[in-house]
Amino acid sequence: MAKVEEFITKEQSFLRKYHTIALWNKFKNHADNHFENEFCSGDWDKCNSRYWELALGCWLLDANAYVHPNRGDSVDFKIRIENSDIALEAICPTCGDKNNRIPPCPPATNSEKITSYNVPVKEVQLRWLSAFHKKSKKIKEYISSGKVLEGEYTIIAINGCQLGVFGSEGISQFHPALECVYALGPQQLLIDPRNTKNIKHSIQYSPLITNANGADIRKDAFLSKDHSHISALLVSNRHANDPDSDMILVHNINAKNPFPHKKLPVNQEYSIERTEQEYTIKKL
Repeated sequence: MAKVEEFITKEQSFLRKYHTIALWNKFKNHADNHFENEFCSGDWDKCNSRYWELALGCWLLDANAYVHPNRGDSVDFKIRIENSDIALEAICPTCGDKNNRIPPCPPATNSEKITSYNVPVKEVQLRWLSAFHKKSKKIKEYISSGKVLEGEYTIIAINGCQLGVFGSEGISQFHPALECVYALGPQQLLIDPRNTKNIKHSIQYSPLITNANGADIRKDAFLSKDHSHISALLVSNRHANDPDSDMILVHNINAKNPFPHKKLPVNQEYSIERTEQEYTIKKL
């Protein structure tokens, strides 16, 4: 265990020594057998991924959750809060390395010349979608094998800290995670040509996104029954230099086990209300 503290001390310019050691001391009895080697590997993709587990575990403990020690043979977290059992899978996606990768943001300069860049909206959404689908499939396998019980709530926890400056900025003005499960597209204004004072504001329904290979990827996971085994999506950008980034919970209205509202101490919480003609996003 001293190996973790030594690594934190060595990399304290990135890991905020005293803050991260305090997290580790709180969480270390709950970490799996691979945590130490991966966190201290020098591979920052792995380190960031493990930091997310560390921060998430401490956040759950601070919420008075009972966190079962991770034996490495099931979901990342098995927790109990107020007699509710929750199975949680965590992931911290990278920018990718193939055709659908998020392009690097050009560095800022002191040049007086004004330069504009395209925001990689599609690439950002595809990275969030890839992480969601990977963990949704994993949880489904755990349910099939009996490692996650039918009555347990299931949550996918995605951290976007590695997705660059646009990783948490959605074209709808909501977080990209909401766009990827609630089929949100750009904002739009509807103007009645017969009465130009009659202006309505809404968000386009956008259930599909096309990747660089020409394949259509669905963005409506929580509007259909295809992912009813997932109760909710938890997202954040928390990392060592931004340890208080908001925690955002997104509910699946089609979940087999709908997660109760206001159960976790998140900063933002969303659900969606369905009528015959439209969906309305509700901030809880």
